[in-house]
Amino acid sequence: MYRVLTDYNTYVWMKEEDIENSIKDDFLLKREIIMAMGMTHNKKYLKYLYPYLNNEVFYKRREAAQSIFLIDGEEGLENLKKRESQLDDIEYNDPPSEKALLKALIIRIENGVKGSEEYFFSDTGNVTVKYAQLACYSRGFLYQEEDIVLITKILEAYVEKKSAWIKKLSKSDYLEAIYQKGENTRDFSRGMNRPYIFGVCKLKYCENHVG
Repeated sequence: MYRVLTDYNTYVWMKEEDIENSIKDDFLLKREIIMAMGMTHNKKYLKYLYPYLNNEVFYKRREAAQSIFLIDGEEGLENLKKRESQLDDIEYNDPPSEKALLKALIIRIENGVKGSEEYFFSDTGNVTVKYAQLACYSRGFLYQEEDIVLITKILEAYVEKKSAWIKKLSKSDYLEAIYQKGENTRDFSRGMNRPYIFGVCKLKYCENHVG
């Protein structure tokens, strides 16, 4: 069973049978099916996801990219890069940026956790891509210890405002980064990572530190 979002931003539970029925009946894939496919980690669904990178609906394109990443980012890399190359750089300025998400996924696939960390904490690089780094860790991601360490470092960087670009974020963007991204990555924290839990406990004080 996979807990996923519908077109109406409500959570539902999907079974493997639901996915198979959608394929068998040749239906246009709903958001919840696209998300559930990623959470199966089954490569057989990649061919159904690739066309949705160019779907007219933004959130279906986003969920398709993340599901491809969850299943096998290396196998889907060329399709992700092709879609990213179709988007102009001006798209970085149109949040939520599809190009930034794709770029963050590509960096993670090509350079691993270390590459994502180096990009986030570098003095160069696109700020919107840095902001999208934690979007790689969506529901269904199979966490390794190095991922937990990186997420902890990134959330602590937001809390402590360690980088100049973080200090320049608007109040709404700053709070979204902490609360929403912390929520997106909460699955890995259940009893596993005390530094992360300690960091989350400090989040309620963050609003007082926003300039």
